[in-house]
Amino acid sequence: MTDVQVFQEPDRLYATVTLPGLSWTDFDRTRNVDIPKLLRVFEAGRILTFSHPDYVDLDRLLKTCRIYLVAGDYSISPEFYKLARRPQALNWPLEIMSQLNDIGQTSIRVSVAIKDKNNLDVILAESVVTLVSVDITTRKPSMLPEWFTNRMYKIYPNRNKKQQMKTPVMAVPTDAYEYSVTVAHSDTDLNGHTNQAVYLRYGIDGAMCATVSGAFRQFQTDICYYKPQKLSMQYLGESKAGDQLRVFIWEDPLTSRTLCFHVKRGMNILFQAVLKYHEESHASVSTLAKL
Repeated sequence: MTDVQVFQEPDRLYATVTLPGLSWTDFDRTRNVDIPKLLRVFEAGRILTFSHPDYVDLDRLLKTCRIYLVAGDYSISPEFYKLARRPQALNWPLEIMSQLNDIGQTSIRVSVAIKDKNNLDVILAESVVTLVSVDITTRKPSMLPEWFTNRMYKIYPNRNKKQQMKTPVMAVPTDAYEYSVTVAHSDTDLNGHTNQAVYLRYGIDGAMCATVSGAFRQFQTDICYYKPQKLSMQYLGESKAGDQLRVFIWEDPLTSRTLCFHVKRGMNILFQAVLKYHEESHASVSTLAKL
């Protein structure tokens, strides 16, 4: 991995870092890129760049607060899946570019782009996420430290001062497939709660069970053969190791090749997501009935 480089321009602050490439564990059972693992690659890019003292200075920031991801939008290009299937994908340097888009009193919006180090003109995958400052003791939203906001407001004098609109909670249809899971200790992270990528894994595992049971119309084979194109997620609560969760999965009736997810603990909604898949044929594979 190369060192983090930080760049400052008028109304713009961004940083780059090079990762050595995908690992074997970043692929699923069909040899496609595992999307929950890809979320961890995005997360690694954020943390590595955020740690630079001239960028976010994460180590200093975490002395007074915690930083939680509360929402994220992701897109993955067809080219990423194509290039990732090459034998050299395990030795394929990827450049991660992290850019601060907006700084509020309690939140940060940041975009992260993943590029082929050998062809920086092409964005393979990208995300825009909202991070919120959380009080270490109460685990409630808190003000970002003054030293941080004062520095960022000088860089972003024309920052968006409007409060971000909350995404409405989706209604779960009565025929949604339900899947139960217990949060394992290995599902949690340094914040002491279920990691953001794990909720998506719960949803995809549930979607596979739904497909096996014949609950879906547009998904007739192993769910991992279908290649995600766009993902939108919101985090509405926390869960911890040992919690019993209910995962609801259903097809969006208005959009093709689109799945919706809800994760609940009791009656509390913790997570929701919409996952849109690329329209092209996933592969010439046998249907589940023939597996």
